[in-house]
Amino acid sequence: GYNEQDHICVEEIDVMTKNIAEVLKLAICFLNPDVIVIGGGVLAQKDILLPKIKEHLAKIIPITIFNKTSIKAASHENLAGIYGAYYLYKNKVKKL
Repeated sequence: GYNEQDHICVEEIDVMTKNIAEVLKLAICFLNPDVIVIGGGVLAQKDILLPKIKEHLAKIIPITIFNKTSIKAASHENLAGIYGAYYLYKNKVKKL
């Protein structure tokens, strides 16, 4: 795996984080958000992936733009979608 510095794993993690950074670049450059929160299963290994995503972003967008946008991990990680769906369900049921 990644922690054992398996060459193929390290290379694939690099490709994946570069791809995520490319998508985030579009959002940052077009929307100019203060914060981007990343969630889901991708960040089950946030201690490894988040710094790599930020590293790639710093290389592909102007530093002045990069410094204005904070990239964070969702506090509910992979459960964020379930909590969001539950929240929407509870609010819709109350309105009926």
